[in-house]
Amino acid sequence: MVKVKGRRAEVEILRFWRKAGLSSRLARKTPGGVRYTVCEIPIPVHGLTQKTLRAKLVRDVYLRYRAMTGFNVLYLPCLNGFDPSLEESLKPSEGSDRLSLRKECRRRAEGLADEVSAALEWLGILGDWGKRQLNFDSKYTLNAAESIWLLFRKGGLKRKARPFYWCFRCCRGSEPERVGRKEIESWSAYLKLPVLKGLERLGVRVYLLTFSDHIRSLPTAVGVVFNPASKPVAALKGDEVYVLSS
Repeated sequence: MVKVKGRRAEVEILRFWRKAGLSSRLARKTPGGVRYTVCEIPIPVHGLTQKTLRAKLVRDVYLRYRAMTGFNVLYLPCLNGFDPSLEESLKPSEGSDRLSLRKECRRRAEGLADEVSAALEWLGILGDWGKRQLNFDSKYTLNAAESIWLLFRKGGLKRKARPFYWCFRCCRGSEPERVGRKEIESWSAYLKLPVLKGLERLGVRVYLLTFSDHIRSLPTAVGVVFNPASKPVAALKGDEVYVLSS
């Protein structure tokens, strides 16, 4: 066996991992074990920060621990290509063709997704990188739309107007600190999410109530976060129990 050093050695190791199918073999190593599927907020393709890298490395250690304790770990990476800075970097002129601009943004996002995937795989983070998902793919957005419609049809979404910053000239949302004009109202939603287990003592039908002004990201949400400064409370309405943050 020929010894290689430095960057070339890293490339050889990655090639060996891909050829061996390390991620899929890890997921199948305990055929009788409980399947452990990882869902996460999509990784941003632009501006991969040290904070994000540290979070991925720590989570990777935890997933390896899960795999060693009998779980079948399945991690399918997902990347977020919706980034206003991509459009800003193109410096579009007023009246420019929006379709061409979107296509160029998509092309750049796909290139950045390749770079981010390669960087995380190079760090040794186990995942099925060959089957990664991009949240601007047609199949992904269709699944998101179907999931939102299903929540709405079952009464899990409530419409409500809340302040949201939107630029009518560039047709995208803006950060509050970058806005010098008035607030614009936009549709947001209150979610009524069913609790499947763990709160049976409160009643037969228990729901978590939360608010979202970014409905598109709902299908990729990891969980509901309560403010640590507040306390969750339960309220009875008819034959349903609602759990919300006080």
